[in-house]
Amino acid sequence: MIKIIVLLLLATGVYGNDTDEGGEVNIEDDVVEDIDVDNEYIEVELEESVVGTDAEGITFTVINNHESSNLQGGAPYTLEYYDGEQWEDITPFDVFVMIAYIIEPGGSHEFTHIIRGEGEASLAPGDYRIIKIFSIADENGESESVEVIVPFEVVTE
Repeated sequence: MIKIIVLLLLATGVYGNDTDEGGEVNIEDDVVEDIDVDNEYIEVELEESVVGTDAEGITFTVINNHESSNLQGGAPYTLEYYDGEQWEDITPFDVFVMIAYIIEPGGSHEFTHIIRGEGEASLAPGDYRIIKIFSIADENGESESVEVIVPFEVVTE
């Protein structure tokens, strides 16, 4: 079950790259990466991990596998493109709906995020990722941030 609450949210910047031992970015890492929270609490199901250059959005489902804590997050997200050396923020716009999603234990919510800004003809082929920030409370009721990274590839059709 999901509850939707309208709130004022502040956009949060996400920084850093995931690199392997050779210094190259590894987008094949787990779909979910977190900060001080076990990955087992959150599961992400990606509708399509490879899309064509004319794709307008990416759809994925976030599942809360925690036994007793709600997963909370807003509508904002970051879209990044890997330029061969580093991840570049290419989020199509800075405006977002001020809404918060509360995913109860055992619940899920499907998100569709725009990956191509209005008026853009197509996306360049390559590696992309969507980053969303959620929070989940621990056993003591203290909230921990969770960074959900959803990698996907754009290919020429």
